[in-house]
Amino acid sequence: MYLHIGHDQTIHHRQIVAIVDRELLTRSPETRQWFNRLRGLNQIYGDEREAKSLVIVDSGVYCSPISALTLLRRAAGHLGAEE
Repeated sequence: MYLHIGHDQTIHHRQIVAIVDRELLTRSPETRQWFNRLRGLNQIYGDEREAKSLVIVDSGVYCSPISALTLLRRAAGHLGAEE
């Protein structure tokens, strides 16, 4: 199953490592440092300015304009439909 994360962007649910609120970047210096390192490696996808959540995959981070809670609910619905 694929998860729609906004702006015509979809990600296969098996690629997703975590979905977190963007506010985590402001609360954790370690997370901010990690995010900046990925930015330097061009592994940040999407518009950071519009991001409400971050979808972490093996190959980087997708910035989503959809809240983390909404994405988690969508993902749970997809996983439940697969069983």
